[in-house]
Amino acid sequence: AEVAQRYPEMRAIANVQGDQPFVTAQMLTQLVSPYLKGEFPAMTTLACPLDMATNYQDPNSVKVVCDRKSHALYFSRAPIPYFRNSGDAPVFHHLGLYAFERDFLSKYAQLSPTLLEECEGLEQLRVLEHGFAIRVCLTERAVLEINTPEDLVQAQALIMAPTA
Repeated sequence: AEVAQRYPEMRAIANVQGDQPFVTAQMLTQLVSPYLKGEFPAMTTLACPLDMATNYQDPNSVKVVCDRKSHALYFSRAPIPYFRNSGDAPVFHHLGLYAFERDFLSKYAQLSPTLLEECEGLEQLRVLEHGFAIRVCLTERAVLEINTPEDLVQAQALIMAPTA
């Protein structure tokens, strides 16, 4: 919210968190693509195809399901959706990058925490529970995020590895 106040000429503001040091320029472009096209959703986030074999059951891999206009319906650490009759429902791996329309960022900072947000430990649920939409932008693949001690070891190895 401080950035929104400090830079009133900015129409959109991206948030890249410290646990995502391997985010690419292409991913950031995909995240802000609606704003670059003249659209101004309240908020965007990034997701990629979910590796069902590896990540569907993993609570460290946040899943997102969307409506037909690419707006998030729900985010969860649990395996969603529940495949009762079909295994064809689209589910994506949420990557935890966000961009905000400048005026919405100020509103977001004032939103009170919500029960689902606290239950799942997912800040983006606050936006949905308060009735705002989140546009989900797609990218091809995930990059390493640092969520566990094992991820940190892997990130350190990648950073220290010689480049060709």
